Amino acid sequence: MERVKTLIRKLQEQSESNASIRVIMQTVQMLQAELQSMECNKNTDSGRKVSVVMPVSFGSQNKNIGNPEKRTGEEKVVHTLQVDEKEIEEELEEIKRHATVLQTFSHHNALDGLDVFEEVPTLSHQDPLPAAEKLEIEERIHITETNQFYESQETRESLNDKLKVEKLELSQTLADTPIKDLRKAISVNDRFQFINELFRGDESMYERCIKTIQGFSIYPEAEYWIRRELKIKIGWRDNNPIVKHFDEMVKRRFL
Repeated sequence: MERVKTLIRKLQEQSESNASIRVIMQTVQMLQAELQSMECNKNTDSGRKVSVVMPVSFGSQNKNIGNPEKRTGEEKVVHTLQVDEKEIEEELEEIKRHATVLQTFSHHNALDGLDVFEEVPTLSHQDPLPAAEKLEIEERIHITETNQFYESQETRESLNDKLKVEKLELSQTLADTPIKDLRKAISVNDRFQFINELFRGDESMYERCIKTIQGFSIYPEAEYWIRRELKIKIGWRDNNPIVKHFDEMVKRRFL
């Protein structure tokens, strides 16, 4: 009975996979022979051989339906022996593989007659843009570039303004920072500028003045001495930016 179930299952698989008529007929013949063998085994002993009548082909069977005598003469009597189930499985799998190959081959042959490549027109084959539309596109591009230019200019100006504000804030912060040692607090550039612009290039005079200012205890004393000994005698002007910068450094010494 297991073999009958196997043949029926294979017959269903062949039907679902659209196998050829010849393959399905072979499976049907094997199923018919197995059913006839099972019917005969019911009426005979298990140790005896059973005779089974198998038709030669479906074509000859259909042809001799109306003539029983002729059909009987063409029927063959075969002895049913024990058949290997694995061998039947392998045979059916081979038939299924052949059917799949045939279907694939026929599908490729059908595609050979089709033109799957469609010619796509290139840019040279396409119609050029109208003059008015082309001009409109160029104007839009020009407007976009102009807007981008002005936006970059505004960004640059705002950045410069921000840097100026930050620089001013930094200078104000430094102006409010106290100085302990006036000689160390004056940078090299300021020292060079003070000597050349305020002390007439005399480095010794500059060093003595800085040492004197450093020795005062309060700012009014230093301011009085600077006005009397430097601004009046040397001729410093209060509106001179370098003089103002020097005064700011001195004020920070006494904060």
